[in-house]
Amino acid sequence: MNSFLEKEIAESVYTPEEIRIIQTLVENGQEHLFADWEESQAVEQKKAFLQSLLRVDTNYPGGISGYIRNARRLLEESRTGKNPFAGYRPQPPEMTNLSKMAHRAEEAEEHGVSLIGQLAIVMVAGGLGERLGYPGIKIAIPFELLSSLNYIHFYAKTIYAMENLYHERFGCRTTIPFIIMVSGDTEDGTRRILRENEYYGLKPEQVILLKQELVPAILDNEARLAKKSRYELMLKPHGHGDIHLLMHQTGTAEKLLKDGKKYLAAIQDTNAQVVNALLPALSVSVREKLDFNSIVVPRVAKEAVGGIATLVPENSSAGKMTINVEYNQLDPLLRSTVNPEGDVNGPDGLSPYPGNINVIIIAVENYVKVLKKSAGLVPEFVNPKYADAGKTVFQKPTRLETMMQDLPRLFDATSRVGVTMFPRKFVFSPDKNNLRDAAKKAATGQPPECAASAESDYYEINRLKINRAGNFAKEIPDSVLHHGIPFKTGARIVLHPEFAVTQKEIQQKIKNCTFGPHTSLVLEGKHIYLDSFHLKNQSAVKIKISPDVRLSIRNVTLDRWEGMAMRELLEEEMNNPNLPAYLKIRGYALEEKNVLEINITEKGNYYMNADGTILREEEHG
Repeated sequence: MNSFLEKEIAESVYTPEEIRIIQTLVENGQEHLFADWEESQAVEQKKAFLQSLLRVDTNYPGGISGYIRNARRLLEESRTGKNPFAGYRPQPPEMTNLSKMAHRAEEAEEHGVSLIGQLAIVMVAGGLGERLGYPGIKIAIPFELLSSLNYIHFYAKTIYAMENLYHERFGCRTTIPFIIMVSGDTEDGTRRILRENEYYGLKPEQVILLKQELVPAILDNEARLAKKSRYELMLKPHGHGDIHLLMHQTGTAEKLLKDGKKYLAAIQDTNAQVVNALLPALSVSVREKLDFNSIVVPRVAKEAVGGIATLVPENSSAGKMTINVEYNQLDPLLRSTVNPEGDVNGPDGLSPYPGNINVIIIAVENYVKVLKKSAGLVPEFVNPKYADAGKTVFQKPTRLETMMQDLPRLFDATSRVGVTMFPRKFVFSPDKNNLRDAAKKAATGQPPECAASAESDYYEINRLKINRAGNFAKEIPDSVLHHGIPFKTGARIVLHPEFAVTQKEIQQKIKNCTFGPHTSLVLEGKHIYLDSFHLKNQSAVKIKISPDVRLSIRNVTLDRWEGMAMRELLEEEMNNPNLPAYLKIRGYALEEKNVLEINITEKGNYYMNADGTILREEEHG
């Protein structure tokens, strides 16, 4: 330790806790952190530096000493190429496959409605939209342009609609806790958007924000901590596995159990399609008595998506485990144990190891027990990028990371882990790539996973739901391209959650209807009923009604030209700094020309005339 630092300690420049953390760091080989400190200067900056280390010491299980020990162990395993799954033989997981059985999925969904009172939802939302080209928090990005519904609004609406559906079916009120993991980057923006929009109809007390803390970056294989500047520690995200740590440390998991919540659904921040999985997967968890249920999608062999596998121990008494194996680990593991060709497609053209989408349902009772044993910390990993063949120098500082889907690695042999498969677009179409990267993926036949594809897939699945209900929402087989991103041309239909949460509700409310491939329709309101309603050419209709309004549209055909049209943005428009970011990340705009907008707020029963005008029931005669 520097002599002047010892002098400052002796002169009580630092608090006892700050002195303790200095001594702890020196004992753990971190003297370099203080090597360039200057005597009797920048005292407040030094104290801020030590306070950042104390926060790590407080929040990380085992303190900062534990972080350094874990880092050295994991870095050594990385340097020597140790396989974390050595001694295990992978096999395809047993799963409930709902991907090709619509009727079975709908049955599970209806059963799931009866379980809404047992449900809590947690969303991981620690990221900004900068990588996508969107300034601000990602959950504020509109995922469809007809009504500009953004992700956080949509999730809140879905929760509110599920609560109301439960009350309607079973006569009792329930509240679904909505837990959001935020970061230092997103906390203020998330709180602001919730307050400004009055929590989108949810009760403020049911929305729980948990803030993820950062962990120190690491310079080398000795786990020396990195600094951003002389008196500033370099900190990095610890990964979305921290949601388990926060659920434990804040007592949130235990409170859910105490409040009678039996299942926790974990979702990602920019994947609107996930709501289609929640109720059917909840049903599977209950029927199969699962402690952990991974929602998965079909996956092509060697696709850069983690695969779910059941790992069976070859020469030990350890129990088998069903977990996510990252794609760069799965293929070599299969080559060394099962097939020299590694991950290969089966007769159906798909890998037998389905794709992980980071959507899980956890049984709360077992969850609380597991978190108590692990102090909330799931197994960590480290992924340094080496600058030399000997793996001694890092290209840039690294850090320990966690993934929320690794929770089953903490389970014992009595825990039940299952897998539920859905069609990919039905439950998974995230917005996570910028336009340029998405176009590169699309060019190689991969899902673009960007704002444009998320919107296209949302409309496509709504057309599917409409058609399953016995209607006809047409689409054109050939897709158009907007800046290299394919967009399926078909009826653009937005079904707000208050209109319908389940397929059964759609069947009850939309009957014998047809929607042409260039038409647009927004349904926002619970009591909207369409029977023999037909949209042709480019007809566009937006309907919004209050909860105490009932609107019936029967035997009506609308045939209007140029109601609404999608237009690719020109390069000069894309370069215009005044272009809204939600359009720039898409590469197209939706132009409204002759849209029929219906907005009814006054209580009563209403009908639509053949010409599209709206009359109250008594006026209709």
